[in-house]
Amino acid sequence: MARRFSPPKQPPLTRDSSTLPIPSFANRSSNELGPPPGSEFVSPGSPLPSSDEAKNTDRPRRHLPILPPELVAEILAWLPVRPLVRFRCVSRSVKTLISSDAFIKSHLRNTKASSAAKPNRVERLIVKSEKLGLISYSLGSLHNYRGTQAEIDLARPERFPVTTFVRLLGPCDGLLCARVGGGFVVWNPSHEASTELPMFRSGPWIPGSFMCFGFGYDGRLDDYKVVVLVSSKKCDDSSAYQTEVQVCGLKSRVWRRIEDFKGVPGDDVGKVAAGCLHWKASYVNDEPRYTIMSLDLASETYREVMPPEFGEATGLWTLEALDDRLFVMSRNSIDCSSALWMMKEHGVADSWTKLFRVLHHGMYPGEWRPLMYISNSGEVIFRTRYCLLIYDIKENTVRFLTSKDWFDYDSYVYMETLVSSGLEN
Repeated sequence: MARRFSPPKQPPLTRDSSTLPIPSFANRSSNELGPPPGSEFVSPGSPLPSSDEAKNTDRPRRHLPILPPELVAEILAWLPVRPLVRFRCVSRSVKTLISSDAFIKSHLRNTKASSAAKPNRVERLIVKSEKLGLISYSLGSLHNYRGTQAEIDLARPERFPVTTFVRLLGPCDGLLCARVGGGFVVWNPSHEASTELPMFRSGPWIPGSFMCFGFGYDGRLDDYKVVVLVSSKKCDDSSAYQTEVQVCGLKSRVWRRIEDFKGVPGDDVGKVAAGCLHWKASYVNDEPRYTIMSLDLASETYREVMPPEFGEATGLWTLEALDDRLFVMSRNSIDCSSALWMMKEHGVADSWTKLFRVLHHGMYPGEWRPLMYISNSGEVIFRTRYCLLIYDIKENTVRFLTSKDWFDYDSYVYMETLVSSGLEN
């Protein structure tokens, strides 16, 4: 009968560094791949040790560290939106964390505080036109393009089902508001949550009347509001206008009238900055001049914000809001140029600062409206009546981002967020 061979017993390993073999990888050549001599290595096809052998081993086990929940939440709050949306499928506890109001607010603060170059801040360009429908582009692909006067091939667009009668009313904290027919829809394109507000109703329509809109955030009630302005001629004076204002919150879902607007609004859509909606307005206090009127969404009160002192042959000017700050694009009728102004401190007229002048390269200056100011690269994305373009401040050059056959389109830049307050998944 054959004798069973038993290997000699090895002395047990201790934690004393003097008796532990420490393999050296520094002096090994590139041909000596694999485990160092004397190390335990299970090659493919070799039998694994049994459970009893694993229990009897004296080698200390290594366990992955268990991170505190607070640290996990802090790490996740700095990630982009799309991975977080996928992470909701990991477990019920992860989904509960990512869907909580506290986490969503923390993630929103981190996203706003980050610059456009940070990976956790993802910004996209949304365009609505009768020809294209509703399309969302990656903003990073715009900056990487280096062609000249050509239509760029952007990342595959994300098309949203939408009817022809749609008007975009601008973004706020990643939410987009649109007027669809006679109603309003608010949705987050990052995770497709949406809601439809009750139908807006006003008094009898008077010939010559017009409507303006706004969408922003009320920090006091933690609610997002849609604002509708209806300007109509007064019955007692055919040259004077009265502007009624109604507001509807995503939480209350009730339209209610507030104090009338001061003056006649000159912008179709209000610009969001510092918790207020802003419109270029005229005939404030019956004075025939143009100024800026703001509506504080928390207190629902109005305030006049003085435009810059242009000090040049300026004709028309337009009001914009980029990255929660007010901007004004003024036009010089003498040299066919424009200047971009930024209000550094909201509501302080002396804080208006002229950033640069734009030469229009033969294009009518009234068509240029800034969409995004990229200060670190010295570029500005503009929209004209027919196309989008990037203007290089340093080189004074223009790169067209789209073909010039667009017409009657809306375009906004929004950042991806998890905000879903008042929305339905």
